[in-house]
Amino acid sequence: MLLEWEFSAKERTYLEKLDIPDVLVDKAKTEGIELRDGTRTPVEITNKDTGWRYMGRLAVTSNGELYIPVGVRKMIQDADCIRVTLL
Repeated sequence: MLLEWEFSAKERTYLEKLDIPDVLVDKAKTEGIELRDGTRTPVEITNKDTGWRYMGRLAVTSNGELYIPVGVRKMIQDADCIRVTLL
């Protein structure tokens, strides 16, 4: 099962970490996906404005957020629509 959500990077001033919506955290638990501090989870991040995609494993922080590397942040800043998919 894919878990995904969308947001606007233009509406955010801080892109270093992305909150995983609580509803998706609960779904992940039922699907057996670990989202706890120190785990690395496979994700796909898509800038829907440009079509640019990043696929890889991102670290989950102690607050249940995804840590976004600098290179990825540069590609999604100022985008109207970003899709994040937990694989």
